[in-house]
Amino acid sequence: CLGVIIPLLLVTYANETVSSGRRVAVVVGGALASTALAFCFIVGYALFRWAYARRRRPCAWVAILILHAASHGTRPPIQVRGISDRNGQLAVSLAISPDDFISLGDQIVATNTITGKQLGTLEVVAVDQDSCLCEVIDRMESQDFWAELEERMRRRFCPPSGVEFSRSIDQDSLEFAKRLIRSWGR
Repeated sequence: CLGVIIPLLLVTYANETVSSGRRVAVVVGGALASTALAFCFIVGYALFRWAYARRRRPCAWVAILILHAASHGTRPPIQVRGISDRNGQLAVSLAISPDDFISLGDQIVATNTITGKQLGTLEVVAVDQDSCLCEVIDRMESQDFWAELEERMRRRFCPPSGVEFSRSIDQDSLEFAKRLIRSWGR
């Protein structure tokens, strides 16, 4: 800054009529202006570095909010097509659409529509274009319900009434993802 401001001021006041006191004042003023400008550059650079170091924090905060909203939002129930016998195991057929993004190994929760109690967890074992087949992997505390369905699967293939099936979200995986996002945002 000094290398630019002082010669520029001296060239401006180069004529003979300007007193030497005025030239000294111009040089001192230029030095002070140069110092103030350098200070502004240093503070601006420090603020830029601070903001750059914190740039991910707002993104991480928004990502956690979105993840929380998506996991606690209402999950639409998946329509049941029926039940069947698959190699001696109870299988539940669910109707899906391409935008459901259900793949092998996904977990589905069976819930009683009246009480809201979870009846068990099913795992997707086969996926077609418009349906998926699920087998029970956790009966929770609803042994009677599943035993009745197993008994009925040999006679009637109609879906169980009063039961709603929806996607399951693993809370441990969700918390792990939130911790990863928080650590990335630091």
